[in-house]
Amino acid sequence: QCEPHLSSIIQSFGEKTSWKGELNFQTKHTKLSPFEVSVQQIFSSNQEKIGFSLVLRNLSEKRESERLASQARMIAENSPAVLFQVDPNADYQIKYISENIKQFGYDSSELMARKASFLELVHPDDQEYITSLKEKGKSESGIRSFSEEYRIISASGKTIWVEDKTSDVMD
Repeated sequence: QCEPHLSSIIQSFGEKTSWKGELNFQTKHTKLSPFEVSVQQIFSSNQEKIGFSLVLRNLSEKRESERLASQARMIAENSPAVLFQVDPNADYQIKYISENIKQFGYDSSELMARKASFLELVHPDDQEYITSLKEKGKSESGIRSFSEEYRIISASGKTIWVEDKTSDVMD
């Protein structure tokens, strides 16, 4: 069971030969669930309309994943923690940094767009220490991780001590 009915979509084809969209279906095992629907007219060799091909793809898991990701993003961005991902093999280039870096006066979009080095935010006296951590603290899985304190320089020039809990992310 679905709304709107596929039959009304098919009847509205006119000169069109295909339709793609999202519909909610009730199946034997679910209440209304979102599906991606593709309808394609099938023609005979002499171009007579002889039927339709329907392809349905259940979007429930995708939507749930999106919901959870959105919820996690909201939690992360409303916490004082700054989440970030850098490439230590490319001068600590910032791959991702959460919006709440703004508490230190920085704009996350700008830092990512210009491929800034995370070391730019670190107090000059602590930069060598941060780079030395790359080789320390391998875990049982072989992935480097550490929990350390160092200083960040805010955009206004203020020195702020932070605690960093870091672990390697492979690919």
